[in-house]
Amino acid sequence: MIAVIDTGYLIERQLPAEGQIKGYVTDSVVNELKTVGSREYLEFFSFMIEVRNPSEEYVARVKNDLRREVNSLSDTDIDVVALTLELKDEISEMWVGPNNPEQEEVVCLTNDNGIKNALSRYSSYEGPGFSTRKYKTRCYGCFSVFSENLDFCKKCGLRTLTRITVADTENGEVMFFKKGYQYKKPKTLKNARGVELRSAGQREYIQHQKMMKSKMNRSHKEIGF
Repeated sequence: MIAVIDTGYLIERQLPAEGQIKGYVTDSVVNELKTVGSREYLEFFSFMIEVRNPSEEYVARVKNDLRREVNSLSDTDIDVVALTLELKDEISEMWVGPNNPEQEEVVCLTNDNGIKNALSRYSSYEGPGFSTRKYKTRCYGCFSVFSENLDFCKKCGLRTLTRITVADTENGEVMFFKKGYQYKKPKTLKNARGVELRSAGQREYIQHQKMMKSKMNRSHKEIGF
């Protein structure tokens, strides 16, 4: 998943700890990180986040498309919206073939209602319900759905999990599935010693989980989480 990250997500420290995204922040977002803690938080995730600014073309496009709302959007908001759209268009234009079978998903990680509303105007990007979309894990084997990220299904125990998009609507939660989706066997999961991890109850997997949790806790303490 490719994500454009807004200031609030960094200040509130809401990035997924699993590191399953390729993130982008603009210079204007970085400049809004005023505290040492928020800058250290960004630095901690520097392995998956890089600084990139939108092109003047997309900034002008956003200002023109949203000219009635532009006064309520800050320069940073406009940068975030413009970069999200630019990345989405770049991905959409990529050739889809054997070496690139699926288009990457582009999202904007923000708590700002102004940015959410602005992006919802571009139906080609997310369409209605953009501001309420979230992700869950679904087992392709037994069709169970879970809110947390997992390596193995909690019901059937198989490593047949996929991520799906869901949205809260007036009629309840709605799931979105890719048209023509075909399940792909996930990569083999191994621990630090190269032992293949086959189930949640496997001794090596339990030890692996404890080690990863301990490592993450130590990292958080080092930067004052």
